[in-house]
Amino acid sequence: MKKYIVILTVTIIALAGCKRDFDAVNPNAPTIASFWKNETDATKGINAVYGTFYRTASLYSRWIYYHGILKSDEGFGSGGDGGLNNLMRFNQTNYNDGLTADTWQTLYVGVFRANQVIANVPNITMNETTKKRIIAEAKFLRALFYFNLTLYYGRPPLMLAPSQPKDVPRNATTTEAYAQVAKDLTEAIVDLPVSYPAVDLGRATRGAAYALLGKTYLQQRLYQQAADAFAYLVTGAGASTYTLTADYRDNFIITKENNSESIFEIQFNENVNENTDDDVNEGAINNTGTSIAQFFAPPGVGFSDGGARRWVVDEFLQERTVANAQDPRLAASFIFN
Repeated sequence: MKKYIVILTVTIIALAGCKRDFDAVNPNAPTIASFWKNETDATKGINAVYGTFYRTASLYSRWIYYHGILKSDEGFGSGGDGGLNNLMRFNQTNYNDGLTADTWQTLYVGVFRANQVIANVPNITMNETTKKRIIAEAKFLRALFYFNLTLYYGRPPLMLAPSQPKDVPRNATTTEAYAQVAKDLTEAIVDLPVSYPAVDLGRATRGAAYALLGKTYLQQRLYQQAADAFAYLVTGAGASTYTLTADYRDNFIITKENNSESIFEIQFNENVNENTDDDVNEGAINNTGTSIAQFFAPPGVGFSDGGARRWVVDEFLQERTVANAQDPRLAASFIFN
């Protein structure tokens, strides 16, 4: 009898000890219900939206530039990549092609993350000024993602709340999409700061929102509205924050990053331990760099996938400075003979 009592006691203790394990939240797999609790979570949430820039090579670390450069009159690619060549020739027969599909998908990853912040941070008890700023940052970033979706693809589905697996949103018109971009930016401007301390460089500012708002109006040929938005940077309250650098080359030199011409600058970093700009690969650590220089560079140095057409160089050569010298922007911008 004594033996059975001991066994029963041990069993009860074991079951009691297991109960907490089953109820505990797995910190490695947070859910909406378990995550959005405090200011630290809000900061992590908005940082994840910025993290979209580094998630794959499909945005500003590499591919997104090609959607504009290769379809323009100024640029071309000669590296031999079939997807890039088709893009350059407007021969888009396969919309699931990696370059096209990856940029689209990653932009919507950013939209999804921004929507999470916008929906959940208002319910967190935290410093109100910080809360408003974080929500404004999320609106700026969502606007940036939708600006690119509208610019490069046209008529994107507008998802303005956290999406569910079975959601099938309709395609917006271009006018509707740009109107939403302008709405997000106009609301963000109110709560975005003019600048940040060094530790927070790269976050969205009021000037960045005004600049993107101006570009949004330009795409719709709303020139007066664009001029009004840009005025903040040139003659308005932001004029003392943004000025031309003394040397145009400073905009392309790693030691001169975040200079007085920088309005919104993604904070890429060198990582000598990795050779990729694709941070979605869990086997590669902290790939927050960019490979765009190598892809643009000519054969022997790079892949020659983003060259400038000769007529652009010739235009610079024809027009001299007031001192009858070659335009210094030419050598800073192009490799040419």
